Amino acid sequence: MKQSDADKRCICCGSADILYLSAANLRRCGFCGYMGQVKIEPFDYGAEYVAKGYAAAPVLEMSWLRLSILHPFVKKGRVLDFGYGDGEFVRQANRAGYEAYGFDTHNDNLNCPVVSDCSGEWDAVTMFDSIEHVKDLKEVFDRLDSDVFVITTPHPGDNPSEGEILSWRHYKPNEHLHYFTPAALSWFFRSRGYRLMHFDNTEDMIRKNPGKDPNVVTYVFRRG
Repeated sequence: MKQSDADKRCICCGSADILYLSAANLRRCGFCGYMGQVKIEPFDYGAEYVAKGYAAAPVLEMSWLRLSILHPFVKKGRVLDFGYGDGEFVRQANRAGYEAYGFDTHNDNLNCPVVSDCSGEWDAVTMFDSIEHVKDLKEVFDRLDSDVFVITTPHPGDNPSEGEILSWRHYKPNEHLHYFTPAALSWFFRSRGYRLMHFDNTEDMIRKNPGKDPNVVTYVFRRG
């Protein structure tokens, strides 16, 4: 497989220790554990995707839990929910006193304030189950200017085998393009001037954890 210069180094920690998992179509960093999809096909994030993905989800309870994580770090101000899905978090954040907006590829307002450009200054950017979908992380994070980032993303475990990856519930080719270990995401944000302030898997209380490892992990990063 021919590699570009960018493919030769991890996008999180910069290590050149890259292993290619051909069956899973992933490259994995031997240092921080980051995994990213190699060949990517287009994926439709339209209205049907949103309706199917959120129809049975406990979105109200999830929004309240997420606000309880955000509030100790940002008590008021402008909040951007990047990849806002059905818009419930944006609606609840505005009711809680924030000036909150959503940004998403489907571009439907879903009865909540939205922006067509994520650039600008924000007191907080939330990315709930969305960072793993972003094709070009550098391009997006070069545009996002925020004091705080709140991230939730699936937890791949420690050095899973290729067979374990292929059977993992969060392995979704062309939909999930990135799989972050805590070390990988910490390296990614550290290189941009942020430090890890909070780390837990409390969302598993609502979303349920089918195995012994955390299912989904929440991170809070602050600039400085």
